[in-house]
Amino acid sequence: MAAIAAVTAAAAYACTNLATLDLSSGSGAPGMSFTATGSSFTPSAPVVLHWNSLTGPVLANIHASSSGALTATAKVPSTALPGDYVVVATQTIKGQPAFGTPARATFQVVGPGGATAGGAQNGAPATNPLASVATSSSSGVSGGLLAATIILAVLGISLFGFGAAGYVRQRRKSEVPVPAPVKKQK
Repeated sequence: MAAIAAVTAAAAYACTNLATLDLSSGSGAPGMSFTATGSSFTPSAPVVLHWNSLTGPVLANIHASSSGALTATAKVPSTALPGDYVVVATQTIKGQPAFGTPARATFQVVGPGGATAGGAQNGAPATNPLASVATSSSSGVSGGLLAATIILAVLGISLFGFGAAGYVRQRRKSEVPVPAPVKKQK
């Protein structure tokens, strides 16, 4: 019975929505305004939009609605150089990152005439903007989720193996030997 409860809880956990973040525009010049919309945040809790990292410059402070949705207007930092960046929405509940956060959306800063950066320079964006925004390992969410997935996979394979072995054993017990035909002697 405990195994059923554990499997049910794990399935419910795995089906939980992660927070999402969308931007009204995927590119623009420094100083440009954009609208960020999101969903599946912890309802009625504060959310902070950061520029290019979990702890980057704050673009906006907002509260998620009672349904966990958010809408905010923010501006591309005027000091941003042309290149690829990421807008990060963080949410902290009782000192810990809220489940399913941070949410991320990419943004490309363009220079005059739509020019983009060819390479990283001092103060320029990271080569891979998402690499600098990994979920904090101190929350244990990603490691815990991986461990739960591995445990469930091993449990599922084991249950399948035991079920298959039981089926084979039952089939062998139910087989009735058929007597060989008797030859008549002449």
